Amino acid sequence: GSAFRALNMNVSEAMAAIATLSTATGLTGSTIGMTFKSIATNLDTKKGRQALEALNIKLYEFDDTGKKVVRNGAQVIMELQDAFKNLNEEGQRNLAYLIAGGKYQANAAMALLRDTGGNFKKFLTEFFDIKSNLFRRIITFLVFAEIAVFYNDKGVFSLRANIKRITITIFKIVCRRKKTAFS
Repeated sequence: GSAFRALNMNVSEAMAAIATLSTATGLTGSTIGMTFKSIATNLDTKKGRQALEALNIKLYEFDDTGKKVVRNGAQVIMELQDAFKNLNEEGQRNLAYLIAGGKYQANAAMALLRDTGGNFKKFLTEFFDIKSNLFRRIITFLVFAEIAVFYNDKGVFSLRANIKRITITIFKIVCRRKKTAFS
C-alpha cells in the first residue's frame, strides 16, 4: 500500500519485505503494514534523514530530469541492514526506535534490520524476481488460493489476505523448489 509507494518499492520488493518481517516476527498483516508506514514516515523526518546520513545512506537521489526522488526502498533497507550489523546493541536499539517511531514498532524494525537469516535479500533475488518463473508461480498459486492480489495501471498493489497464509503458501512453493533442486 501507501507505505511501500512512499518507500518507492515495487510489488516484489514489498512482498519480500512483508515475508521477511512475517517470518522473523510472526506479526499479523495489519501490524506489518503499520510498521512499514511508521518506517516510511520516520525515515523522511529531519532526524531520520540525519541518522541515514550518519550511516552514509541517502534517502533521496536525483532522476534523469534533475528531480529529487526517493531512492528505491529495498536498496535503502539493505543498506540499513548492512550498517545495522556494525552498530553496538545500544546503537541498534536507537536506530530501530528512531526509524520505527515507537517502542512497539521498534521491535519489528529491529527484526527487519537484524534479518538474521538474510531472508530479505534471498526473497528479493531468488523468490520474488518478477522475471522468474518461480515468482509467476507464486502469484498464480496465491490467486488460486483465493488470496486477492490487485494491481492498478501504475503497478501499485494491495494485498487482502492473512499474512500468515501468504507466508505459508510461499514457503510451500519454496520448499517444493528446493526439494526438486536436490533430487
